[in-house]
Amino acid sequence: MYIKKRNLGDCTQETKSTAYKYKLQHDIEMTSGISAKLVVNADDFGYCLKRNEGIVECMQSGIVTSTSLLVNSQYSEAAVQSLKTLFPGKLPSKLPIGLHLNLTEGKPVSPNVTSLIGIDGEMLGKQGFRNEWERRTIKPEHVNIEMRSQIEKYQELVGCLPTHVNSHQHVHIIPGIAKMFVKLLKDYNISWTRLPWEPIMQLSLDKMAPDLLSKQFFYFINKVHADALEAKSLFEQNGLSFTDNFLGHFVMGAEMSASKLQFALHAILCNSSQHQKELYVKNSYAEDTITNVCSKGCTNGYSIPSTCELMVHPGYPSEEGIGGFLGGPDSFSLSSDRDNERIVLQNKRLHQYITNNNIKLVSFCEL
Repeated sequence: MYIKKRNLGDCTQETKSTAYKYKLQHDIEMTSGISAKLVVNADDFGYCLKRNEGIVECMQSGIVTSTSLLVNSQYSEAAVQSLKTLFPGKLPSKLPIGLHLNLTEGKPVSPNVTSLIGIDGEMLGKQGFRNEWERRTIKPEHVNIEMRSQIEKYQELVGCLPTHVNSHQHVHIIPGIAKMFVKLLKDYNISWTRLPWEPIMQLSLDKMAPDLLSKQFFYFINKVHADALEAKSLFEQNGLSFTDNFLGHFVMGAEMSASKLQFALHAILCNSSQHQKELYVKNSYAEDTITNVCSKGCTNGYSIPSTCELMVHPGYPSEEGIGGFLGGPDSFSLSSDRDNERIVLQNKRLHQYITNNNIKLVSFCEL
């Protein structure tokens, strides 16, 4: 899918004038007439009861429109039931839920995929899986078996095929796995997936030395971006759908705030890298800096992307030993980071910003 660009030279003088008028209040308001469809998708549904509770709350009272289910978790079934309670009478195929394919954590759904697990019987972890895949110790047929088993498990839990399939820690775009993933979705006639290419995050990384943030995270995001660019043409050639824009790591956990989300959405909708670069040079996400950057309008033409996916991870802080995978919930889940996302995603000013700028909140089954 592509962003359709509209050159200001093709517009009337009235449209040009409107396009450069910005109402600068506490929250940033873009020109009326800019519209997009925004999917706000909460990952890791089923991870634990606290995660389930936070996601459902953000769907009920916040801007979350969709979620992705882990099917190899102790609380997967509880997650599905909580969603059906939130949408009583809705057909399973109309529920705003998809599959969060998981090849890295917990026990696999299939019992016959020994190359995917360690001596503890659990899968190999985010980096462990990638390392063993590169060493070719993981059998491709085991990956294929497990992916198909998780689709079948999803059908058993939800009562239909998923509206979309993405993956835990972006394994579906790893070279080699991406080809199997494409065939999987085509075999099950599923069209929507995720392409986690995030230019606004790449600009942020380019402005930072690895020692200014976790080196592990720095290299992981760079690898994800490289894999996403390679997967893009493969997805397009095989008719898979993904949103025109993706936003997630840039506003994840403690990094999420209403102001930063507004800036990111503004930069994406205006499609102006100059806005982004100026922000990083100033090295500040203060509200006055964001307002100043976004007040300058789109100087290099005007873009109207049709779709954007915002990947989020809201939830109340997990409880020790309850849910999660081997050893219980991880440090990210136990921290206040998930709770921060839960609070921000219910921020009234953020919701008003989206409404004021004609951004339509949708799920994948509404695209």
